Amino acid sequence: VDSRDIRKPNPQFFREYLQQNNIDLQKTRVILIDDRLENIISAQSVGLVGIHFRNPDQLRTELQKLRIPV
Repeated sequence: VDSRDIRKPNPQFFREYLQQNNIDLQKTRVILIDDRLENIISAQSVGLVGIHFRNPDQLRTELQKLRIPV
């Protein structure tokens, strides 16, 4: 399979993103914000932090829980 054909929610999409950008999840927190729950679950399965976007207030609350100033 051509890697250009791999898309969300395939976990390989996220693995390749991390590899291509030399991101070590032991050293860097990567957060995916997406309105599709299946994408969040897939991202979390490879170690990303996932936030299921439902509305701006909910997103603000979720970011504050992660101690990200908004």
